[in-house]
Amino acid sequence: MINYEARLATMGCIDYDGILDMGYGVMSSGVDLLPYRHLLVDEFQDSAAIDIAIYKLMPSFSMFFVGDPNQAIFGFRGGDVGHMLDILNDDEFEVCGLANNYRSTKQICEFANSVSGDDFNGHMSSMKSKVNGEGEVRVVPLATEADEMHFI
Repeated sequence: MINYEARLATMGCIDYDGILDMGYGVMSSGVDLLPYRHLLVDEFQDSAAIDIAIYKLMPSFSMFFVGDPNQAIFGFRGGDVGHMLDILNDDEFEVCGLANNYRSTKQICEFANSVSGDDFNGHMSSMKSKVNGEGEVRVVPLATEADEMHFI
């Protein structure tokens, strides 16, 4: 059986991790990159080590990272919320917490605040709803993922 990487090469294909590895290789080879004025990274809480290495190689005058450590979901691809926590504790960066929520009702924000727990050394504020309306929040315990799927 041919392994995954060999099969990709045979087909002339590359996957997402391969794109990152190639990009890092090009950027670290000494190629003269034009300086970017600004670097904006959204969903920073899901950055993996390779992402951080690439960000550090990018010649930019300012960096802007957006993310919520409570929403980290890409651990399976190496995403590590620890990178965001490092930034939160680095005096070189200014941290701005955004507490206004324009998508969720007051009840949802209150529930989310009650279960999130960690304020990440005072950097995370409780969410405040800016939505008119109400909605019930229910916790529905289900035994299996299939039960969850059927319920939804």
